[in-house]
Amino acid sequence: MNEEKGLVIVYTGEGKGKTTAALGLVLRAVGYKKKCLIIQFGKAWFTGELVGIKKLSPYVRIIQGGKGFLSTKNFSLKTNPSKLVHKKAASEAFDLLKREIESGKWDIVVADEIVGAVASRVLPLTKVLQLIKEKDDKLDLVLTGHYASKELIKEADLVTEMKEVKHPFQKGLAVNPETGLSAVQSYFDKLDSISKNFLFSSTLIGLKEPQPNALRTLQEISTTPK
Repeated sequence: MNEEKGLVIVYTGEGKGKTTAALGLVLRAVGYKKKCLIIQFGKAWFTGELVGIKKLSPYVRIIQGGKGFLSTKNFSLKTNPSKLVHKKAASEAFDLLKREIESGKWDIVVADEIVGAVASRVLPLTKVLQLIKEKDDKLDLVLTGHYASKELIKEADLVTEMKEVKHPFQKGLAVNPETGLSAVQSYFDKLDSISKNFLFSSTLIGLKEPQPNALRTLQEISTTPK
């Protein structure tokens, strides 16, 4: 009888649903009492999953380790914090990710928006590919984000590309944050479809004071599984 093998799963594409798919996978795994870790490389503000995941304790732990999203390639807008700050945050988040994977504590690890971090060149692709090769055979590793490279797709066992067919922003419809379609998200989804570049930074559009805990870096939101 063959032992169960952990998979490398990639959720990519320009459509909505990458993080949502990863969270759905975690939700299902909790039903089987699997221990899951989520490290977010891009999001640095309050999102509903930060609170929702507390209800899945003690099986799930989530950590925000980013400084917001950054533009890639041809699209140039000045961002604050600078790219060096983004690189430092991505490097620290990756080091934490690597340590946690090597600890052997987890059944499933989600590196949310790590694909976008690679695409925006704040994290080397070589590090991610090496992580895949060195992970425990039984661990499921889930990677999400825009613009997965051919090299990453080749190393994955399962790749799903989210394609935008229709978006409420196209009709100017108001959307609710509980659906994962906040006004900020909609704005940048539209910008992304025009520029074909990945850009996210709450500082770019004059947001008011961030909500409590919105800009934490490498701070744990829920409890660690026992």
